[in-house]
Amino acid sequence: MRVMVALDATDESGEVARAPQVLHSKEDFEQWFIRFTQLTMEGTTWLTTGAKRELNFVQYYLVTLHQYLTGVPNEKYLPIGQVIRQDFIDLSSDLEKKSFAFFGKEVRRLKLSNLKKWHKYKRSETERRLKKTVLLSQWEKIRKIVAAEK
Repeated sequence: MRVMVALDATDESGEVARAPQVLHSKEDFEQWFIRFTQLTMEGTTWLTTGAKRELNFVQYYLVTLHQYLTGVPNEKYLPIGQVIRQDFIDLSSDLEKKSFAFFGKEVRRLKLSNLKKWHKYKRSETERRLKKTVLLSQWEKIRKIVAAEK
């Protein structure tokens, strides 16, 4: 999620503009999204409830992004990626923190976490966090990118 590609421009702060590599094109994003989903499903049994919740939140975000990108031409993916780049950084960082907590402590238990615990954040928590993402908070900016001519 953190691998970025440099764009032929600078951002508002004068730095090289970047976007998540997975948003190079529709095909790249969809292939990566399928692979991400497959990999996460293979190992979730062993994760803590907290890590599962964070992983499910990332999946909610990606499903939302996928829906928003429906019908968007390939050439708009990287400019949109530039806008939402910080979401990818933040989501991967939060997921990494939960994973490190698991590997730093929980993995030594060598037993499954409580499978009866609900594996997702409460709906209100998920909605609150999604609203705080750049994707949703700056959707109008993204819509203008999509509507703009080449």
